[in-house]
Amino acid sequence: MILAIDPGDTMSGYVEILNGVVIYAGKLDNQEVMRLLIKNAYDRVYIERIVLRGKSGKTLRDTCEWVGRFDSWACAHGNGPVRLITRNQVRARLDCKDDAAVRKHLLGQGWPRLKGDAMQALAVAVVGMELDEEERASETHVFVQRLPVAG
Repeated sequence: MILAIDPGDTMSGYVEILNGVVIYAGKLDNQEVMRLLIKNAYDRVYIERIVLRGKSGKTLRDTCEWVGRFDSWACAHGNGPVRLITRNQVRARLDCKDDAAVRKHLLGQGWPRLKGDAMQALAVAVVGMELDEEERASETHVFVQRLPVAG
């Protein structure tokens, strides 16, 4: 099972995907998202990474801290690897200029219509799954060369 999170300062959008199907999605208090990471053993966790670009403020700082907490807790509680993905990576990967275009792209691929932050979490999951699949496909295979036995 996969968990993807669009973090916020107090609440976060999330999706759980099993066998390529969204089974749960919505927006939860950040403490509830932490409980998901403790309660469930996810094969992969994808979290949107925040890019500051000169911005500041308490809300943004708190959101960045939650990214770190989610990442740490996912690793500490037996979940699979964590991948941090920026919104710019999502847009570039899906060839979309903004969030509305991302939503339209996902719907065109047959993903369900989700509300707000859950849809962004889905976008993070889709890109994460694509990147993981590419990595698996391009893994180099180790070939063993047989050396002559000295005799």
